[in-house]
Amino acid sequence: MDYDSVPYGIGNMTLNAKSAAAILLVLACFLFLYLQVIVELVQDWLRDDNYSHGFLIVPLALYFAWERRHAFAGNDPRPSSVGLLLILPAIFATALNMHSFVSRIAMLICLAGGLVFVCGWARMKVMAFPIAFLMLMIRSLRCFSILWHFPSSCFLPALENGLWLPARCRCSGRKRHSAGKYQP
Repeated sequence: MDYDSVPYGIGNMTLNAKSAAAILLVLACFLFLYLQVIVELVQDWLRDDNYSHGFLIVPLALYFAWERRHAFAGNDPRPSSVGLLLILPAIFATALNMHSFVSRIAMLICLAGGLVFVCGWARMKVMAFPIAFLMLMIRSLRCFSILWHFPSSCFLPALENGLWLPARCRCSGRKRHSAGKYQP
């Protein structure tokens, strides 16, 4: 009996030794390219309490992917070369060592592009939620957090003892005044 030809898997999704070796090679290349990005991501989770939930995101995304395994196997694999249009810019952005946020998003785009390239769009649609869910593990850009806090920090003055007090804008340091009984 030749063990290279013994299929195993679920549904119509079988895996022989050559396919398993190819998948392991692709995963090894992915880890080689994105290892530093992953290490920095984990360091952010350890340092910043606001992003310590990142340790839960990856296992949850894997669980969501596991839940969809039968739907994934139910779709025929139709590899698409369009996946390369996602992979190549992601690898290019990572190779240029752009901002860490760009490298992290590029990692997810490369993951999605690899899935499209190897398995096709139908299977990518099945795994779209688990991959999109992984975005929650990425620390947002500072400019996004400034925009989220901007209205409350710059335009909403404090009401204290019936008097409107100026709010100090966290982004520019300027005082914002509102009409009212405020006296400097």
